[in-house]
Amino acid sequence: MLRRAKAYEATGVDALFFTGIKSRAELEAIASATRLPIVLGGAPDEFNALDYLASRRVRIALQGHAPIAAATQAVYETQRALREGTAPKSLKGLASPELMARVMRESEARVRSADVLGLNK
Repeated sequence: MLRRAKAYEATGVDALFFTGIKSRAELEAIASATRLPIVLGGAPDEFNALDYLASRRVRIALQGHAPIAAATQAVYETQRALREGTAPKSLKGLASPELMARVMRESEARVRSADVLGLNK
């Protein structure tokens, strides 16, 4: 792995992506052998210390699909509540109108829609 990392670095790549790193010792070896930023595609729990990762030039550490799993659970619970007769306004855990406007980029969408429809002329 170290020989390959050094070879990639020699070609001029911008960063190195690793999966399957199991220990700090492996990460230390990679960080010592190269000078490039490191991207980790999944890592053990002991790698949750952001200061430690930064000190080893880890710039991105993928954390799995927890946000997708949480969203799936929320959609499931919402659909179940609706199917069981809960009124939409009585649902729990809904995003505020302000958050929805921000994540949906409402103001930008309004401008783009007006441009497409020719309303800004």
